[in-house]
Amino acid sequence: MNIRLRIGFLVVVMIAVFSQLAGAQYSIPLKSERAITIADNVIAWQTDAGGWTKNIDFSTVMYQPHMSKGDGTFDNNASIKEMRFLAYMYMTHGFDRYKDAVIKGIDWMLDAQYPSGGWPQYYPLRGGYSDNVTFNDGAMINVLNYIQEILKYQGLYQFIGEERFERLEAALEKGIEFILKAQIEVNGHLTAWCQQHDPVTYEPRMGRSYEHPSIVSAESVPIVEFLMSLPDPSEDVRRAILSALEWFELSQLPNRQWARFYDIQSNVPIFSGRDGIIRYEVTDIELERQQGYSWFSGSPGRLLDKGRHGGYMDKLRESLPDHKQITIDVFTDPAIPKFKSPKIQPPPTAKGMLDIEIEITMRKPEDLEEVVIKIDSQEIYRGSDSVIRLSYDTTQVSNGTHVIIVQTMTKLGTALTHNVRFTVNN
Repeated sequence: MNIRLRIGFLVVVMIAVFSQLAGAQYSIPLKSERAITIADNVIAWQTDAGGWTKNIDFSTVMYQPHMSKGDGTFDNNASIKEMRFLAYMYMTHGFDRYKDAVIKGIDWMLDAQYPSGGWPQYYPLRGGYSDNVTFNDGAMINVLNYIQEILKYQGLYQFIGEERFERLEAALEKGIEFILKAQIEVNGHLTAWCQQHDPVTYEPRMGRSYEHPSIVSAESVPIVEFLMSLPDPSEDVRRAILSALEWFELSQLPNRQWARFYDIQSNVPIFSGRDGIIRYEVTDIELERQQGYSWFSGSPGRLLDKGRHGGYMDKLRESLPDHKQITIDVFTDPAIPKFKSPKIQPPPTAKGMLDIEIEITMRKPEDLEEVVIKIDSQEIYRGSDSVIRLSYDTTQVSNGTHVIIVQTMTKLGTALTHNVRFTVNN
């Protein structure tokens, strides 16, 4: 096994608009009676607080007085698409009821923002993990993108008044501030984000029983895309973008896939069933969760392609001369078992003596402070060599899955942990 380390924005609205309401995408002439019927139904479903619930097709499910309106949420693009549709309808028809519903919704959206800048999944708060600031399913980023849209197309939203535009501008800035403060830092190096974060401390927080505090790939993609959309980004924003893109590079699995969840300290993919127990193979959780949840994603690859286009990442690095770049390239010697980490397929099998070769390369080799190698919790090497060759007797451990842990530390205070899993079968 060889592991190589480098420390290194007046809008013209067409008569027809595509609107997506509660999951049903359709094209409808805004001047039609059908559009008015749908818009009035959307208003009927608006909660007393000002939001809308999710998972109801407001174009087909007509509100009746006995029905519960549910809780207003930002989850799954709920509430945002309703406000946008009603704004188009107000511009088309000029009915005050559409304007009033949009204003009520925008006020609800602004009231939902925490002082720290984040948004919960539901508002009013209803307790539990949904009270945390929520990036899952694009909740908070959908809000920020919609605020950008309102500020960009002010001709469409001029009816909301100047005071609300000012509140929206302030909310946008606070939202960016939260994102920057919530970016997960590991040993001095920024990575990406969790699905939920504490609204006060910014720390990663637990979601459902199978959604542990972790670095999350797919949900971090729209965060980076949002940051990349900002005009004249600050140094902190540029650093957040670059660090996240580098983390995506670091965390790619075979077949250009990324796990959904990565352990914060070791960066190893983690999986969990409804029992809440962390496991390291997706096949180790119950079949219902294996098939009923998106454990892998290819969206970071498309983001990386965008980040590399035209030398974008290189330009970011040039603008951040003090940025500490860390990347990992993993390669194998044909004569040594083909370990590649993280690895989701069954790990390679070893028996008897296991030969381990680790090569560490840096721009300034003299900055290497220390390397620690462990098999599980057992330390088998500590030193400062850049090339390490070891033989390990696998009979010292039980048959089953184990992990080689390589920890490096530089004199600059940068640390990195890399893991390679293997199976012992003696």
